[in-house]
Amino acid sequence: MRTFCLTYDPLLTQFVHCFLLFARDTIRFCRPMDPDIHWSEIFGHVSTFIVNGGQYDKIIWTENFNEGMADVLPIIKTPHAVDLEAIPRFNESDEHGPKRAHPVEYYFGDLPMYLVYEIFKLDLEVFKYDFKDPSNKMPIG
Repeated sequence: MRTFCLTYDPLLTQFVHCFLLFARDTIRFCRPMDPDIHWSEIFGHVSTFIVNGGQYDKIIWTENFNEGMADVLPIIKTPHAVDLEAIPRFNESDEHGPKRAHPVEYYFGDLPMYLVYEIFKLDLEVFKYDFKDPSNKMPIG
């Protein structure tokens, strides 16, 4: 069984579990509301394109955005020059903001790991993320 640092605070642990159960059930059953787009699988967005005859030449992981776009920009036409270094980044909390008190993997016990996998299973598999190691934010494929 996985242990994590939040176990010392049973109220916070219970909140995390309840929130993940709520998110999973909202996504699965669209109740009590339709899920927020931030919780939808990327796989669902790209599969619609593929089912309708589309084809992808390249997958760019957000974790390697500059490297991926450096391959793409030379082969496409843009109305303006693109400076990759000047593009604002979002969801990169390692680079700014307060430092974590604990490594990210400490926040994932058995139930949160299972629920995150259940919610994002296709994304994790298709885009080759390491589900078993939350500290590894890079794709493994």
